[in-house]
Amino acid sequence: MSPYLQVIRHPVLNRVLPGLLLSALGDGMSAVAVGWLALQLAPADARGLWVGLAVAAFTLPGAVGTVVFAPLLRNRGAALLVAWDGALRAALLGTVALLSTCGGLSIGRYVTLLALSALLSAWGSAGRYTVIAQVLPAPLHLPANALLTAIVEASTVAGPAIAGLLIAFLGAPTVLAVDAATFAVLAVSFLQIKADTPGAEAAGRTADGRSEGFAAIRRDPRLRGPMVLTFWFFLLFGPLPVAMPLFVSSVDEIGLVYMAFGVGAVIGAVVTGHLRRLALWPVMIGVVIAFGLLLMPLGLPLPLWGHMIALGLAGLVWAPYPTTSMSLVQRTVPAGRLPPVLAARGAVLVVATPLGTLLGAPLVQAVGAPATFAACGAATTAVGLLALATLLRGRRLRDVVQHVAVGAQPPGVLAEHVDRLVEVLGQHVGQVDEQPPAVDRAVAADLERALPHP
Repeated sequence: MSPYLQVIRHPVLNRVLPGLLLSALGDGMSAVAVGWLALQLAPADARGLWVGLAVAAFTLPGAVGTVVFAPLLRNRGAALLVAWDGALRAALLGTVALLSTCGGLSIGRYVTLLALSALLSAWGSAGRYTVIAQVLPAPLHLPANALLTAIVEASTVAGPAIAGLLIAFLGAPTVLAVDAATFAVLAVSFLQIKADTPGAEAAGRTADGRSEGFAAIRRDPRLRGPMVLTFWFFLLFGPLPVAMPLFVSSVDEIGLVYMAFGVGAVIGAVVTGHLRRLALWPVMIGVVIAFGLLLMPLGLPLPLWGHMIALGLAGLVWAPYPTTSMSLVQRTVPAGRLPPVLAARGAVLVVATPLGTLLGAPLVQAVGAPATFAACGAATTAVGLLALATLLRGRRLRDVVQHVAVGAQPPGVLAEHVDRLVEVLGQHVGQVDEQPPAVDRAVAADLERALPHP
């Protein structure tokens, strides 16, 4: 049976998939409507500023909400987190549409309502993927994540087209009202499965007062390494939306190149779900390198169809990344403790692309769109190669430990200890210059336990 059929037929997930599909489509539509309505409400001499604030307000407050609401939400059930996020989005986006109808919507109120609606977005995303980890067996995590990626990428193709038609006939507030309705459906669907999903384990807080999610990522190299790679990958992606409008010669062309990327991403996501034996960390590194290489030809004077092919292939190789990176976290962290970790991860990533966009604006102004594509591609490839070098160094370390231990331990005992030894060595490798005595003692203690002498 296809892995996607197993996911779709699951008695819990099949009750929330319609809500996930509708809310993703609503977000794809809002990607156009949010900026368009801001353009209509803003004063003529400050339109660029207010449009930027509106777009940022629709995403960035999720990072603030991760920290501010951690004491309240970190021990809540995953389905409840999604329901609360959906209910907040539905209420506040619906308020935008209502105020617009009554003539009481100013640009300041609009941006404020958008910002408030996004406060729980990181927790809602964490809840979605935690439910997957809780109710599905581990072999189905990858295809389930791939299905959600495919839904999101498909919405970036269909959503703007539908939004354009609705805006033309009914106005941008109507699109936001539709998005509010889709989030209401999402909230209700996840409330219905609340009793069918386990509650969260007590996450607590670290001794120095930091939230458990950020602390877990910081202290675990299996989470920290992918998090650093993902941050830089998303950061270097940020300048591309700035460069794209200056890269093409008409609105029709920008629609075509975005469509090429979206179609490639949907195909890549669907294919990824069938590859359940993927080595997740190497695949993530390979995606970063390949994506960077495919960006660099956009700096060349190619015809439109050449750029569309390059972006379609870039979308194809991009799609496995969100799926495999999420699956890696799900495999590393117990399902009951996932929400604070995924919320912390989301808070970091929701800042990365806007920050890259902010830094990319002067770059595009200075060197032009083609050179920006080439520079971002080269930098992305370099980040991927650095991660690859780190991975190979870790594997060489593992080989050395196995070689030393093979004469002292039976195979079963060796397998049990090698992973622990490599983890400890990896945790301390960056501290060698600062605390050699502590490092020596920690490493020696683990070696002594793993390699007992007669």
